[in-house]
Amino acid sequence: MEHPFDPVEITLRTFAAYAALLASTKLLGKQTIAHMNIFEFAAFISLGAMASNFAFNMNMNKWNMLVSMGVFTLISVTVTWLSLKNKQSRRLFAGVPTVLMEKGEILEQNMSKLGYTLDYLKQQLRQKGWFDLDQVHTVILEPNGELSVLPQSGHFPITRKDFGFPATPALVPVEVIQEGKWNHPSLKQYGISKEKVEQELRQKNIDSVDQVFYAVYNTQGKLFVDLYNKQHS
Repeated sequence: MEHPFDPVEITLRTFAAYAALLASTKLLGKQTIAHMNIFEFAAFISLGAMASNFAFNMNMNKWNMLVSMGVFTLISVTVTWLSLKNKQSRRLFAGVPTVLMEKGEILEQNMSKLGYTLDYLKQQLRQKGWFDLDQVHTVILEPNGELSVLPQSGHFPITRKDFGFPATPALVPVEVIQEGKWNHPSLKQYGISKEKVEQELRQKNIDSVDQVFYAVYNTQGKLFVDLYNKQHS
């Protein structure tokens, strides 16, 4: 029997589905949102499908669906916990890294097992900045689908240390102004005073914070400023 159209119920169910999906995702952890392995991907897709059914299938009992999502989330959390505690469980649910290249040679057998083509391998390497295969020593396909690349000994990126220069420690970027407003949490966390920032702004001929769209201390500790009115940059 077709359920009569009820915009209020549909709206409430949609909000409830979104809230349930968000809560489940939070419980599963940030890894689900970032680089997912096979199990995390399957869990995320399944929860999304459940939430969609709950929102739009008016013939479905809402409590049954919420309980189902809760049980599925509990199973997913349990599997994640087992993966953290036991290496064998981690290998079973998350998978293991696979070597695609070793000592500069492509391992066709390993690629064939994964359905990984040479064209796709070259594409992924180019996206990481490696255009010549002869510059690559080892390539490992991680469980989350990312490639880890070890270059040949003569092709490591040049650093300041190679030239005998002292290495400058990189700093955490600190956002101090966003859309003309002070970022008070960042200022407090990193002990940066407004007076210090305002002084540096004046040195850049910027009279007011209202002119600033975005300001950040970069990894070298220098203040980068982007203005609303680019003529003052």
